[in-house]
Amino acid sequence: VVARLGITRTIPARGPVARAYRGRVDAVIVNSRQVRDAFARGAPWFDPAAVHVVMNGIRPPSAPPAVLRARLRAELGAGAGERLVGGVGHVARRKGFDLLPRAFAAAQLPGARLVVAGGGAGLGELRGLADALGIGARVHWLGHRDDGPEVVAGLDVFVLPSRSEGMANVMLEAMAAGVPVIATDISGVRSALGAEDGGPPAGWIVPVDDEGAMAAALREVAAGLSSADGAVAERTAEALRRIRERFGVERMVEACERVLFGPCT
Repeated sequence: VVARLGITRTIPARGPVARAYRGRVDAVIVNSRQVRDAFARGAPWFDPAAVHVVMNGIRPPSAPPAVLRARLRAELGAGAGERLVGGVGHVARRKGFDLLPRAFAAAQLPGARLVVAGGGAGLGELRGLADALGIGARVHWLGHRDDGPEVVAGLDVFVLPSRSEGMANVMLEAMAAGVPVIATDISGVRSALGAEDGGPPAGWIVPVDDEGAMAAALREVAAGLSSADGAVAERTAEALRRIRERFGVERMVEACERVLFGPCT
């Protein structure tokens, strides 16, 4: 029996879940080191050798990114000089979407529009917040979309404002499409975007719930895109390299098969 955890979660000390992990689960698959470490803290009695980190697998975009960007810009009526900054996901507090319009307003990016793709109970409140910030006319509310990866690929800048994740697929989809990524410092983000071995980071990491830091990152990325700054190209190239080497679907399947079909623990 192999369990999978895709988000940081505390295993209860007693009850049916605790009994299952103590006596019936042979191995656990998690999708980031942070999820693994949180599981180990909550279940110190579970064999750490039976907890396996398997990064999520992402398929490449369904069409060339340039085609998807042109498609989204045409849908929204965006002009040639306008930047599309956006987030995609379920609109709930855990996802931090209330931070996104605040940071966008604070960044004061001329010629930029905010794109929010996703539904949820918090959408009405989020619309009210955008209006109160004076940016309501510059926000596109796309609601739930079945083509989320294509919307992500159509953006100029992707923002992950979450307060909690495991390893956010939507962030990986942006990386795979060559879209600059700004993400809060939550589980999985440093594994995906953080600088390693003296090389460049694969995006921009900001503290959780820090709209000022997010606004500063937005200004930095927007300025870099406008000036063809090599730092933006360097980071997006690093993101594409990591997607190829760490987050391919075939690699994920092979890693899961090694856990599932290896010797029972």
